[in-house]
Amino acid sequence: SEVPEATLWTRAKTLHAKLESKRPVSEKVLKEVPEATAVRIHYPASLSREQVRTIYNELIESQIQKHKKWLIIDGALLPFSVLLTLVPGPNLALAYLAWRTLGHYKGRARSAMVGRERPTGGSESSKT
Repeated sequence: SEVPEATLWTRAKTLHAKLESKRPVSEKVLKEVPEATAVRIHYPASLSREQVRTIYNELIESQIQKHKKWLIIDGALLPFSVLLTLVPGPNLALAYLAWRTLGHYKGRARSAMVGRERPTGGSESSKT
């Protein structure tokens, strides 16, 4: 039995939305950075500027390291997925790994860009 194309597209969109909803907020924010003109950080008065800077720096550094690690792993696996071109049909492994490698490259670049700018105080914005 053949499944209509619209149903497959609907299922794909639903799956994407489900996966997207599981992403951490920090990832979603970094995804929007290229379109942002400023990064505004709101924090409670119970934290000092230094504490906020430390938290901010740790967040950005952890994002850079995470994307670096997965960029290396996915990039290293990418050439092996080319071997699957010998198997008839679409090479989903190649497409997936290429997409992931590009995503981690962009994620690392965004994290590094945001990391160059530092928050300067409560509810203030940092130009990027």
